[in-house]
Order: sequence, then structure tokens, then C-alpha cells
Amino acid sequence: MSDCIKCALFLLKNLMKQLYAHFLYSLKGQAEKEFKVEVEAIGHVCHKNLVSLLEYSVEGIHK
Repeated sequence: MSDCIKCALFLLKNLMKQLYAHFLYSLKGQAEKEFKVEVEAIGHVCHKNLVSLLEYSVEGIHK
């Protein structure tokens, strides 16, 4: 395999890693948004078999 092809494959591999990392990060952001919406909705539900939600955290070490 020529050096040019090896270099192209190396660059392509690194680009794919960056794109995959960006994709995972965007999914994480969407999942956090959905979680916040669901927690807020559940927080307003009143039922005799449920306890009240006092607080939650989605930031820092308290996730």
C-alpha cells in the first residue's frame, strides 16, 4: 500500500472518530433535554401512591 493511501486512510479514520464523538455528544444533549422534560412532567403529577419530587440534578458530579 502506498504512503499516500496510508495517509488518506489515517486521516479518514481520525475524521470518523471525531464525527462519532460529535454524534454521541449530540445524542447526550438530546437525552438530557428529554430527561428534563420528563422529570418536570412527573414532578407535577399528584397521586396517593407517589411521593413528591423535591429536586434533581443533571449537572456536574451530581448526575
